[in-house]
Amino acid sequence: MSYEIEKRHRYYLDAESGPHTFQEGGGFRVCLVYPNTYNVGMSNLGLQINLAQVSEVAGVTVERAFLPDADLMNVFGPGRSSLVSLESRRPLSQFHVIAFSITYEMDYLNVVRILSLAGIEPLKEQRKAGDPLVIAGGAAVTANPFSMEALFDLSWIGESEAGVKGFFEAVRDGYGTPNLLDDLARLPHVFVPGQSIYRDVYGSIQQFELDDHPAVSRVITPHTAFSSTALMEVTRGCKWPCRFCIARTLYGSARILKAETILDQARLLREWTDKIGLFGAGISDYPDLAGLISGLAGEGFTVNTSSLRFTAMSNELIRALEMAGQKTLTVAPESFSLKILKVLAKGLNDAYLHQGLENIIESHIERIKVYHIIGVQGESEEDHHKTLEYLQPYGKRSNNIQWELGYSILEPKPHTPFEDWDLAEKSAVEQSIKYIRKTMHRIGRVKISYPSYAEVVTCDWLCRGDSRVGRHVVEALQGDPHAKFRLPRRVYRQDMDEMKSQGFPWSIFSGSMRDKDQKQVIAHKAPTPRPASPNLSITH
Repeated sequence: MSYEIEKRHRYYLDAESGPHTFQEGGGFRVCLVYPNTYNVGMSNLGLQINLAQVSEVAGVTVERAFLPDADLMNVFGPGRSSLVSLESRRPLSQFHVIAFSITYEMDYLNVVRILSLAGIEPLKEQRKAGDPLVIAGGAAVTANPFSMEALFDLSWIGESEAGVKGFFEAVRDGYGTPNLLDDLARLPHVFVPGQSIYRDVYGSIQQFELDDHPAVSRVITPHTAFSSTALMEVTRGCKWPCRFCIARTLYGSARILKAETILDQARLLREWTDKIGLFGAGISDYPDLAGLISGLAGEGFTVNTSSLRFTAMSNELIRALEMAGQKTLTVAPESFSLKILKVLAKGLNDAYLHQGLENIIESHIERIKVYHIIGVQGESEEDHHKTLEYLQPYGKRSNNIQWELGYSILEPKPHTPFEDWDLAEKSAVEQSIKYIRKTMHRIGRVKISYPSYAEVVTCDWLCRGDSRVGRHVVEALQGDPHAKFRLPRRVYRQDMDEMKSQGFPWSIFSGSMRDKDQKQVIAHKAPTPRPASPNLSITH
């Protein structure tokens, strides 16, 4: 093993703190792998949840591994160093279980890279007795375990907190027996290709109260997107029926972590950090969110939150965020066109948008990130122009605020009403971006980020694909795991057309349900907000 690898691993480990510390727990070895770099992986709370849970299983030693940093990628590979774990720098091939935690479909490409760099055959049919059991879980896998089923011996469907310890006890006790996969397939959450029925596994998921298993950071590090911050998932699921979002369909209506639990956890973590990050898809609907943030700020914590809805942009909440030290607000209206908002079932109206913007610019917030979706069926330049109509007057009145517009392309996700929609054509997306480039600079101090169409096409293929997808990725990358993956448009179109005609293997909706939904937008009535300030110089 090279000196560079050991030095980098020590650099990361020496900076870590928090209640979790690595220790040898027994001879059965499990490596939890996040298929991206350390900085990205340690920003993911799911990995930390599993690290804490599996570490409690008797006889099991748990370590972590990540995709090598870009400057170290060429150190690994055939004829060079083999990919090793972070803690003991043990080769991944010497673990009994390699467990991937996968949130984003694009990281499937890194799964193949990691297995290849570790000297493990990516296709399970080519692995031999004595090779590690390769498993996966996470939001991407729960939504569709089929696209990578040629790689994983089994997939974990749903949330892991309530059952993952029992699962690893069963793996530990049955490892090496000829009927291991048969036995594991009988457990809740476990999908074994060829032995389990996905619809049944998905439909049998039992949810739990968040207070029973608080999702809170156990490792604090400065080397993440949330530097030296303890993350807390204060809500899971969402009450809003947005048609493009998978949070509600995977995790149900919003569950909350009680305020007293949050405060108790924060106090326990004060030994290592006074920075708290609160997040959750439904965080805007947290009861008395302003009071919670003020309470944390009153105890000396700096608090940041994940993206908030315009419906939550009250003066009280903004003042609480300012008191807690938050300088940036992130909002995701997805569009300022009421027509597009209706298609997306976003639950926003004109008064909400104006009142939220008015409250923001009256604050001392320094930066506002506004996320938009383009590539929605039926959109036009007029819909994009609505963003300029809304934001330009506020931009002129807020010279101290840096506006950042982030655009993404609508991706039809499994288990949503859009699941069998076509991705927008490249020409339509390019036309939208051309118009946005031409007009949005008029807002004032604004930065704009645009999506990569090629990357979105690849992500859609990975997201909604079947087993042919994983095999194609292995074929493309196994010869050179350092290579950039390029998906031919012909392959994408052919695979998607065939899968749509045959029926997506992960779909739990009947065709009639989808047809009905595409003809009728989900009915959603937002509560009536306070009227917008009468002195707004806005053209409606």
